[in-house]
Amino acid sequence: GGEANVNASGGDLRRVMPIGGGAGGRPERLWSWGDRTNVMAILNVTPDSFSDGGALMNPGRAEGGGAGQAEFSGNDVDVAAALAAARLAVESGADFLDVGGQSTRPGASRVSAREEAARVVPVVKALAAMLVAEYPDREVYVSADTFYGEVAAACAAAGADVVNDVSGGTIDPTMHARVANLPRPLPYVAMHSRGDPSTMQLPENTRYASGDVCAEIASESASNAFKAVRAGIEPWRLWTDPGLGFAKTREGNWDVLRGLGRIRERMGGALARAPQLVGASRKGFLGDVIGRESAPRERDVASAAAAAAAVAGGADV
Repeated sequence: GGEANVNASGGDLRRVMPIGGGAGGRPERLWSWGDRTNVMAILNVTPDSFSDGGALMNPGRAEGGGAGQAEFSGNDVDVAAALAAARLAVESGADFLDVGGQSTRPGASRVSAREEAARVVPVVKALAAMLVAEYPDREVYVSADTFYGEVAAACAAAGADVVNDVSGGTIDPTMHARVANLPRPLPYVAMHSRGDPSTMQLPENTRYASGDVCAEIASESASNAFKAVRAGIEPWRLWTDPGLGFAKTREGNWDVLRGLGRIRERMGGALARAPQLVGASRKGFLGDVIGRESAPRERDVASAAAAAAAVAGGADV
């Protein structure tokens, strides 16, 4: 009967995990999930973000550098602009600040771990210091969005509280071991995807042979989670993410959004109760249904509706 009482109205039992305690004297806290949905704000420090077009790059660089994110360096990141965006997010109620240093939109070219770290690590370090100085009593955490183990380790040392891996460890074979051996046991988000951003929308990666997208996502997510555990990541550190917009057709994305609860149930065991992150904001499948295929910034109302659907489906973040 104990499981039925977890997060029950009026009860005292909560699922918790330690989080925080990073650089700059930030306190370690017990983070609880299951009683409300947390909000994750996204800070894109890349010149070719599909969502905001490089808004956090230094003026003139996001627009005029030519074709491809590899032509930009960490020096082109506007850290002050990133901090201003973070303050706005915190004041608006964000619980997590997710920092990404390369575009993972369909067809995006990959930047090196060294270049990604040059973009992301200074922002993570600045955010950690800002949270200590300006929001000491707020429970706000920094997430590092990367599929490189090397970058995950550097961000953890700079003050990140969560590693958010859009590949679930399938792109960089060192990722799971790196996360397992971090000095602090950071939570690890193992998102579902196939291939990498340059290949994930190819037919072989968006085709689900059984016709049951949710069941196959659950099976593949559980398999990746088991690999992470075998590499040394404790099961209690795992979060799941069904990967909206990654290796899914338009119809597949809607199947996922409708089937969040079924994906959790099909994963079973501890994964069925692990934190579930769902990110739909401004993604292409939303633009398809509202006729804004080429205008991501005009998808905010649809994004809000998708977020509400995710909350109704049980998403934790």
